[in-house]
Amino acid sequence: MNIVKELRKFRGVLYFYFLGFVYRDLVPLSATSVRVFTLIALLLLVGGLGMLQHILLGALVALTFGAGLSQLSVDINALRISKFKDLLVSSPLNPLTYALGSALGMSLPTFLHVIPLLAIFTVLNKLNLIQVISITVILALIWVIGVLLGFLISLEIRSQIRLMAVTDAVYSMLVYIMPVYYPITVLPEQVRPITLVSPPVNAVQAIKLTIDGEAVNALANIAILVAVTLTLTLITVYKSGWRE
Repeated sequence: MNIVKELRKFRGVLYFYFLGFVYRDLVPLSATSVRVFTLIALLLLVGGLGMLQHILLGALVALTFGAGLSQLSVDINALRISKFKDLLVSSPLNPLTYALGSALGMSLPTFLHVIPLLAIFTVLNKLNLIQVISITVILALIWVIGVLLGFLISLEIRSQIRLMAVTDAVYSMLVYIMPVYYPITVLPEQVRPITLVSPPVNAVQAIKLTIDGEAVNALANIAILVAVTLTLTLITVYKSGWRE
């Protein structure tokens, strides 16, 4: 495999999604902005400015996770329905190049929100470079989990309407109901361990412990994220196919 050629193809795939999701149509970007900042504003009205840092942390994790679960799953299914994927399959495009390019390309509207939110979060918490890198790695893990989970769901459900309903339900159960936008300490102690079945909860806890200088304690949550990532990767490799 010629790496230089594949990198050019990868750039082409990213450019394709950049044109569709950002440059030519600002609706996806605008819709994400409205949804994110409206939710942050509502939570601040309820919880007060004292909750700002945790709400920003919840938004970072929820956005990154949702880029794969909510956005990619629907878009991948749309490519399949429109037969555009057939065009890509018949092209010289490598499956891995397509997968990585599409995953990143479809997440562009989300990344354009995550980057400034992460910058604000960094300033408010006065984070050092190592902490920022650690948080970025954790966010990358939760993004990959969201991508894999969204892709697997799209393989099982081909109806766009049903797919959106299912991904919304899964997202709500793993993010809104769980202690992502609110502290885990709000819940009774006997309930807290149950919430760790949610990858976003582990991401939030890992980042929070990293910020508090308890990086060693964060390893347990990171280990859960890595285990979930590996499991979903194996399932994806087994169930997916470049040609259907």
